[in-house]
Amino acid sequence: MRKIAIISLLFAGVILFAACYPLSTRQQVTQPVRSSETRTAQPEASKKLLLVTGEYAPYTSARLSGHGVFTEIVEAALKEMGVEYEIRFYPWARCEEMVLSGQAWAAFPYGMSEKIAQNYLVSSAVYPSRHTFFYLRDNDKFDAKTQNFTDIADFKDYVVGGANGYWYGTKEGLINKGILRVVWADDIYGLVRMLYNKRIDVFIEDELVGWEVIKKIYPGEEDKFATLHHAAKTSQYNLIISSTYPKSEELLDQFNAALSRMKKRGEL
Repeated sequence: MRKIAIISLLFAGVILFAACYPLSTRQQVTQPVRSSETRTAQPEASKKLLLVTGEYAPYTSARLSGHGVFTEIVEAALKEMGVEYEIRFYPWARCEEMVLSGQAWAAFPYGMSEKIAQNYLVSSAVYPSRHTFFYLRDNDKFDAKTQNFTDIADFKDYVVGGANGYWYGTKEGLINKGILRVVWADDIYGLVRMLYNKRIDVFIEDELVGWEVIKKIYPGEEDKFATLHHAAKTSQYNLIISSTYPKSEELLDQFNAALSRMKKRGEL
């Protein structure tokens, strides 16, 4: 009887432990962390320089070796600075909030926009970007004339896909440019799926990111997709920097100087 009682208590303890454990571990705020040393439980309590980023492969991703080419460059610059740091993965909206409030020093990668210029300090250019128009090869609307399109406003008679957080603005802004039909998605994955299913005719995305997502969602079917010859936008990716983080501008100067030294040595 005593053995049965002990076993019953142990079984009850297991049930209690399971009940207290989260049912889902899909919490983006607890994605893997890159750190120059050990990591702390909460980013706000860390004495290390805190940077945040999100999923934007191949530039940055918790799932990639080295966490993406952009992350590797940022880490190299931070090591050149000689600072202790942490890099954490969060949803993009959370990244922007943390930098704006001073909980994090910087987020990356970001291109310049009116919103960025109004709310954040910006680092020197880190990596070039080329955003292009993605479409399906069998779409009859795309002819020789379309290949000369260079602006999203050229697609007035097309169904244009878009998502929040991009330099081209909001759904309402695109409609105000004269585009008759605009369909909004949550992210690049939604845009690629809508294009594949012919719910939209075209969307704009960083060329490397767009092809990365296409290969991931529709492996072996990449040849169904195509991009226009002309870029929708060419620019540079930067870090957005908090104006309220302690010694933020001093750290920004040090980061820019580290990047400059690395470029002069031919490391970038």
